[in-house]
Amino acid sequence: MNQFFKQWREAAYTSLGFIWMVLWAFFRCYITSSSIQIFITEKRMQEPISNKGGKSVLLGTFL
Repeated sequence: MNQFFKQWREAAYTSLGFIWMVLWAFFRCYITSSSIQIFITEKRMQEPISNKGGKSVLLGTFL
């Protein structure tokens, strides 16, 4: 029975580590996306992307 609890504790610790990694990345991406939407308006983003050419394609892909 002691072996069962030891394995359960290790599995719970590993699971919490995975949950932390996922939540940390999710919150970081959410904050980045929110910052872009707050500080850069849609009209301001459309101006450089509306031009034809490689630079506008790369900029649109990045944003």
